[in-house]
Amino acid sequence: GGFIFPFIFSGHTLGTGLALLIPALSPTAAALSCAAAINASVTRTWLSSPLIVCFLSGQLQCMPMVLVASITALFVIGDPAIIKGAQSRAESPGMLHRGVSKESIDPRMQSKVVSA
Repeated sequence: GGFIFPFIFSGHTLGTGLALLIPALSPTAAALSCAAAINASVTRTWLSSPLIVCFLSGQLQCMPMVLVASITALFVIGDPAIIKGAQSRAESPGMLHRGVSKESIDPRMQSKVVSA
């Protein structure tokens, strides 16, 4: 399952638990929102996380709420990437091979760029 499905599973479990504690919450919407939010905050994939959980579950009517939860999670977590695979494209060593100079990269990111 890779590394995203444990995040989706833990989010689903958290959302289901919240729906049990707060009866006004829809269990489906809470589970999908938490699954996408946790996955988006760790992998920095604010759009693909809601798409994955909504399409895999067949609950497309939850997409707006799940998308809002995913974007909110990014703002709550802040800037740092938790996993190395979530680094920005400008930080990728391959960008230097594609003609992107280190000087053209945002100064805050220059220290993270590995020179070729």
